[in-house]
Amino acid sequence: MTHTSVRRGLIVLALAAPWAGLRAELINPDAERLFTVIAGGFQSGKYESAIADCRAFLRQFGRDPKAVSAQYIKAESLFRQNRWNDAAAEFKEFIDANDAPAHRAMVISARLRLGECHFNLKKYLAALDHFAWVEKQKNASLRAEALKGAAYCYLARGEKTKAEIYFQRLLQSNPGYSNLPAIVVPMALIHMERGRYQDALDLLERAPADPACLYYRGVCQRLLNRVIASAQLLKEVVDGDTTRTWTDRGLYQMGEAYFQTKE
Repeated sequence: MTHTSVRRGLIVLALAAPWAGLRAELINPDAERLFTVIAGGFQSGKYESAIADCRAFLRQFGRDPKAVSAQYIKAESLFRQNRWNDAAAEFKEFIDANDAPAHRAMVISARLRLGECHFNLKKYLAALDHFAWVEKQKNASLRAEALKGAAYCYLARGEKTKAEIYFQRLLQSNPGYSNLPAIVVPMALIHMERGRYQDALDLLERAPADPACLYYRGVCQRLLNRVIASAQLLKEVVDGDTTRTWTDRGLYQMGEAYFQTKE
């Protein structure tokens, strides 16, 4: 439930920002060496090593300017291992400990992550509180992610009208999201559930190569009685499904399309 370019920028901030503007005589070479190890481990996906090194850094250099980043990277490493409870606790600790204006961007990011942790723990109301807070901050990229998070929370709660409102707000303020499968597929499914098959089809065509979009385009075409177009799309799904994620569903819908022509 994240936008990769946004997250990459925030991690760069965590890895680099604390050294900005420091005079050379204020830099602790031992802290610098250990943080370089932390950064290398994190960036190569060695999250357990990064967590251990962050803990060592915080014990040894708790007053160092990079301690804030070490604390954030520790929480982020837990998040990337899907350890939602542990990550939530770390992000909350980070937020509580870092209220200085210099750390504002990372605090907003941590609050968004905390919402994502609660979402993955199915604590949707708690997640909505965090997403609502992030939405009010002056950070356009993270505000967009908060709108997406809120939409997903409402979907999970079965409140599809509210989910649709949040998706629409997201697209109005951030048109770059308009061709992302993670956005267009759930919006299309809401349309399909309400019998608005052409509206769903128009959305799905924004991501023409995505397997899920291809599949649901095929379903929409069948429900619009465009059986030949449906069969072509579903065959494309089946032929290109190397992971066999959509094969069975595609074959079933192709069968439905075939019987539809016999009626």
